[in-house]
Amino acid sequence: MIDHLWPTCGQVEARQQRLLQDQGFACVLFAEVDEMVVPDPLQWPLGLGPFLRAFRDDRAAIYLRPQGYTVAHDLGGDRAEPPLDWNKRILVSFRLSSS
Repeated sequence: MIDHLWPTCGQVEARQQRLLQDQGFACVLFAEVDEMVVPDPLQWPLGLGPFLRAFRDDRAAIYLRPQGYTVAHDLGGDRAEPPLDWNKRILVSFRLSSS
């Protein structure tokens, strides 16, 4: 049974975005707890900060839709990877597969 009194996730996200923008935030980034937002390191070698500032400053930009990937560290089987090297960038230690 669907309770129509409960807001949808999209409604909650939109309401929270409006609240933040009404408080003066120029840009709102939303991600689920199990998601990472990582701009293309070849295009944005200094990371998320410059990427978000460029988006914020682009008056034509309304929203971005990121490409999703499954990031998994395989510790067993025939595709086993070595343990994570915490001295390297995190994505260097993972094999990426499109999801």
